Amino acid sequence: MSNYDERLLAYEKMYLDYEDELLFLIAYWLRQGLDEYDIGDNIEQWKTEQLLKTNNANHETVNRHKRLSLIEVVALVSVIAKKEKEMLLEQSSRYLDAVSKFEDVNKQEVLSNVTDELNRETRQIAIEQIEEQMKSNKTILDHLDKDYREALEEIAKEVSAGRKTIYDATYEVARKWAGKGLTVLERRDGSKLSVEGYISGSLRTIQKLVAVQLQEKMFDELGIDLIETTALNDSRITHIPFQGKIYSRSGTSLKYPPLASTGYGTITGMITGINCRHRMYPYDERIGQTFKPTNEEQTAQNYRISQKQRELERNIRRAEKELQMLENLNAPADQIATANVKLQQRQAKMEEFIKNTGRRRRLEREESYARQ
Repeated sequence: MSNYDERLLAYEKMYLDYEDELLFLIAYWLRQGLDEYDIGDNIEQWKTEQLLKTNNANHETVNRHKRLSLIEVVALVSVIAKKEKEMLLEQSSRYLDAVSKFEDVNKQEVLSNVTDELNRETRQIAIEQIEEQMKSNKTILDHLDKDYREALEEIAKEVSAGRKTIYDATYEVARKWAGKGLTVLERRDGSKLSVEGYISGSLRTIQKLVAVQLQEKMFDELGIDLIETTALNDSRITHIPFQGKIYSRSGTSLKYPPLASTGYGTITGMITGINCRHRMYPYDERIGQTFKPTNEEQTAQNYRISQKQRELERNIRRAEKELQMLENLNAPADQIATANVKLQQRQAKMEEFIKNTGRRRRLEREESYARQ
């Protein structure tokens, strides 16, 4: 694994560690609530008392463990921007070497101009992304009170209806929150994005925005209109028809389709899509094409298999987190044993999947960071 990939993984781990801390803080509050509840107590009064007690301690406790500092966000954006800039300067150098075989090119002067433009663009991108990232970080804490309130309301609802004891209701809520995680963003339709879902998308968004904006600046500086897209053997299915082909950035070419026809510029389109791993490179007819389209049927199958592996990885992480939550609640031995069996079953499914597909197992994606 490269130093660059290690930095990204460390940043993702930081977020997931942080979510685990907050989840286990909720487990600690819930355990205290169980210790203070006597059979026959008014469940609504108990809920209110728990909210008052934890709300008073909330910010002081959370801030003491807070890890998402401005320095760490700056470091993340900086390392991504530096890596992208290095890759683009190397790409520019190779392109100029190839073009110089057909025309006179002052390579050093052109590279100097490209470097200056990329440096200016990098500083602006860094400022924008740091501001955006810090806003998102704050929402985790903003939603913590709401998430805890929702957990208590679910417990009280089950107990007051006589469907569960307070213990069974609390363990059920703990399992649920371990599975879905804490809220980062709440959409207008009421759906919620968890920390795990957020950080994965956030990292890809930052990488994508930095890469695309810097590459656009490089293309402009080099006067490049025609580009070719990479071809992946496990491309997202909707992008398969567009990979390994030539496009015109301006859309003025009579021979090649406009880049916009791929959905470029949208959050689901080629290159700019959040989950898209494709890249684009300068194309010159005198040099020829580097990337060729792959077999569409096999590529689609590879993509479906890769997505299945990610699903199995998520299921393992959730089972590990559920087990940890129950342990933190001092749940009965049979509850913990059941959670442990669930974890083992999900790990066994992964082993069978790896055996049947021959894919490489990614243990770092399976482990709940709280249990590492």
